[in-house]
Amino acid sequence: MKHYSLILILSLCMGISCVSLDSFAKDSHTLKNDDQTAVMEQLKSAKELINKEIFTRDKKNHDKKAEAKAHAEGVAKLDEIEAIAGLSENVLIELYQLRQVQFTKVKNDSLKYEEYTRKILDIPSCPESVKAKAQKDLADLGGPWRVMQALYVYCLPEDLINQRIQAFRKYAEEQIADKDLSQNPDLAETYHALARSYWESGENEKAEEYALAVFKQKDIQNSKVQPGRIGDAAVLLASIEVRRGNRDKARQYCQDLLDKNYQRISNSRMWYSVPGVHAAKAVRHIKDDYMPDLDNMKLPGFTDCKPYPQPQEPEYTDKYTQLKSVRFEGNSEFPKNHPVFRLVELKFKRYGIEIADNAPFTIKMNTGRHPSTPENSEGYYLEINEKEALISGNDFLGSVWGVVSFIQCVDSESAKVRNCKIRDWPVTPLRGCSGYGDNLVEFALFNKLNFFFNQGYYFLDAGLPDLDIIYENLKYIAKPFVDFGLEFYVADRTFMYPKLSLTSDRTFKYHLDRQMKLASYGANITVVLDDSRYPLNEIDAEVDDCKGCQIDNQYVQKLYSTVKAKYPDVKMVFCPTYYWGPHWRDTYIDTRAEYFKGMKTYLDPEIKVFWSGNQVRGYTKTEAQVQWFIDSAGRKPMVWQNAMGPHIRMNYGCEPINWTGWHYEGFFENDCEGYMANSIFPGGALALAHMAEALWKPEFYRESAENKENVLQRATDNLCGQGVYEVLRPAVKALYYMDKYLWSNGMALNKHLFEESLEELEELYETVSTAMEKAKAINPAAQLYSHHYGVPVGKLKELIQIFNKPRSFYNDEEYKKGHEANLKIAEKEAGLNTKQDLFGNAFDFHIGKPMIVDKRCAVQYYPKSPSVKGVWKFEPPELSGNYELKICGRLGQEEAELPNVLIKLNEKMLYEGPAKFSADGWTFMDFKISWDELNGKENQISVENISPREKWSKPLTYYINYAVLKIITE
Repeated sequence: MKHYSLILILSLCMGISCVSLDSFAKDSHTLKNDDQTAVMEQLKSAKELINKEIFTRDKKNHDKKAEAKAHAEGVAKLDEIEAIAGLSENVLIELYQLRQVQFTKVKNDSLKYEEYTRKILDIPSCPESVKAKAQKDLADLGGPWRVMQALYVYCLPEDLINQRIQAFRKYAEEQIADKDLSQNPDLAETYHALARSYWESGENEKAEEYALAVFKQKDIQNSKVQPGRIGDAAVLLASIEVRRGNRDKARQYCQDLLDKNYQRISNSRMWYSVPGVHAAKAVRHIKDDYMPDLDNMKLPGFTDCKPYPQPQEPEYTDKYTQLKSVRFEGNSEFPKNHPVFRLVELKFKRYGIEIADNAPFTIKMNTGRHPSTPENSEGYYLEINEKEALISGNDFLGSVWGVVSFIQCVDSESAKVRNCKIRDWPVTPLRGCSGYGDNLVEFALFNKLNFFFNQGYYFLDAGLPDLDIIYENLKYIAKPFVDFGLEFYVADRTFMYPKLSLTSDRTFKYHLDRQMKLASYGANITVVLDDSRYPLNEIDAEVDDCKGCQIDNQYVQKLYSTVKAKYPDVKMVFCPTYYWGPHWRDTYIDTRAEYFKGMKTYLDPEIKVFWSGNQVRGYTKTEAQVQWFIDSAGRKPMVWQNAMGPHIRMNYGCEPINWTGWHYEGFFENDCEGYMANSIFPGGALALAHMAEALWKPEFYRESAENKENVLQRATDNLCGQGVYEVLRPAVKALYYMDKYLWSNGMALNKHLFEESLEELEELYETVSTAMEKAKAINPAAQLYSHHYGVPVGKLKELIQIFNKPRSFYNDEEYKKGHEANLKIAEKEAGLNTKQDLFGNAFDFHIGKPMIVDKRCAVQYYPKSPSVKGVWKFEPPELSGNYELKICGRLGQEEAELPNVLIKLNEKMLYEGPAKFSADGWTFMDFKISWDELNGKENQISVENISPREKWSKPLTYYINYAVLKIITE
């Protein structure tokens, strides 16, 4: 009955009775032209409502409730219109096209979308352009992206999906027939979609045909096909060859792509599928021997022939043994060709030490358990004398750490090894990061880190092709982690993108197939359901009262138990929707308590659960908060440390981070499963390197600032070599000066720029730039490892560039009320007559630092700065006469020494000397001005701070609140 409201509108507009229109609406013949026009107007209104975007007051977010209401009103209008009989074909076309929008934007329903698209095609007089678009819309339902949605988001019947796939292929092949791809670059997308469609169905030859056509464009002169399309073709062809078992040919496709040196195909913001990344990983990793890559970083750097991190119980001597050649002696778990011995061989080759069976020095590994071997997890005993190095590990990883410590006891230049005895083990069970870089294994070994949640090369979006080359890359990437006993996880975010149905068996198989492959490589499995889990998939929303606490946790457990049944050693880490708590925001339809109860109820205790602390980007974790997590989740937290820098989450590289200060005594020892820094690699290498000891031996790190500095120096030496710490540490301290420009997770210019001295800025820039150049001369990677060092340096350079043309902050909203209030203050204090006097408000003086002082809006002026001088430009009153200039100001400090000012009217000096303002109140400096001293219409009053300013001294400043030019009356 909703269509009656529309009929009423039409009747009011056209003077037709409601009854006659109602009966007409039920008739079968066409509406009159005027009626059709009115309906089209209603369709126009419906279109606006359906497409309406409404934002919250801050303009940052969509107002979803308001938008939903508008969309519903638009849909209601469409329902009313469709109920009217006798609509013209033009009206029907417009109506059905809006239904297409409705069933994609308002409520995604591909069945209804298909129904209305076919209705468009069924209209006899449908224009060719509209028909062509409808045909394409229909065909696109069988394209790869829409097929993925149909399979895993909307869970449509497979026979329907297969029909759509066939229709898409037929349409797409017709579109590209007899057309020159090189001059029709848009067709490359169609070629790729066809190739992917056939590849996903296992039809490799057909897929190869279309992918090759695009890939060959790299060698066609003047081809207009985008590099990204060529890249997509290359990695698809490589995937086909992986399926065929042709590893070398797959790698060659990737090498051929890289040889073209295309730009931007490795940047997801420029080309989402990042084929350049896949190709680069293949060229680097798909090879028979990864071992040579474990010396790319040339670790260890300088260790003073002592292990890093600092051992728990070391006994060092000053006696050294010269190593010319060594031999290995292991056991069944560690034979002589084991990767740990090969690691020794790799490093010793660079040191000039030979490996020989008749060598006088023996490296004995687990040939018998030494009585001093600690029973702690990852514990080892290492004893080095003039004849042998004896390594006794409590477990596999402890044995590996024993070998690493032995290497660290050898001086790379002299090939001498320190004689010592060491009992050692880590305090924190799991220690690592979320970033992935190509040299991460070498870095991990020589910092004794053991947990890696790979978010650098992982599964982000189910809409992207699940390429064989990705799995092949991950197989080879995982191998060294597995060989050395390091926990390696591959992040999987496809559970959220694009809202797959987790109640679907089809979706479960999609994820299970992936996790089974990863587990077969020795990698561990993950489920990430964090920031984009809600709102739930529409199918899932019909289950469990539209909540995810049961769906999610049962899905995670089912995945884990199924994979573990085949691969008993597999481990799992889960990032839940609520990875913070207990007090910070509780925003989803599931309460935090419900979600955690689901984890405690359904998840195997062996599944690790990420937790960032009370806040998403918090630092401190209290005993009460940790106990809440343990009680609520039924396990200790696996810490996901989002914020890890002293500068609003940034760190400048060579500086201590207060890891232990954020956590109470005993936290690392007893109350966490492990600790993962959400940090990139190699960018965060310096921070991660000294974190390694903070987690290994937290009681030493916690003890004093001196100890933290000691750890930082040894970490830097181990990573970069001797000397880098000495040049970078003072430079990083100098950069703290720039912290006043910190904003969000970066830096932005603010009103502090008006305080600056050009001499100081230039000196600081020279200091930090020169320091980094010296560090790079010692180790070229020093800047790469220094994370955010370049952020303040870049902002410093920008400050120097804009010093003489600073931007204004006068328009900031916080000053508006105070600035407006100055007029009334001047009327009261200075006797301002707005009808005849001139008023120079604070912001009329260009340009200075805006401030609120004693509840007044004022401008502050610094010597030798961008705010050195304020200039008020004005036109004199029409009445001639003599004037009184009153400048209202205040001192910026209480020192006995006063700032010096130079006050001019145009070019005439009115005053030079100490500012006659006070520090405890607003006072005036008064001047008499005659009519003859004014220059027609263009005049200015300037007040300049001419105080001396020694570098890095506290400058003398003053504020200007306003000025008044009063006519003197007899």
